[in-house]
Amino acid sequence: KSHRLLPTNLYVVLYNFKARHQDELDLKAGYKVTVIDTSDPDWWKGKCFGKVGFFPSKYVSKLSSGEKPLQ
Repeated sequence: KSHRLLPTNLYVVLYNFKARHQDELDLKAGYKVTVIDTSDPDWWKGKCFGKVGFFPSKYVSKLSSGEKPLQ
């Protein structure tokens, strides 16, 4: 498994976001989020470091396939 293809639902966090409710995700700029649900245009559901929750959709940007994720 030397070459891993990035999942198309992988996004990079642009801004820090502090969860205000139990069902929200704490995000820091530079984190990678796997987006699970985009049915609401403003609040997406995603997974980050094993936690699942909601966050503002404007706080993330789609990873282009050429970018290498920072681990």
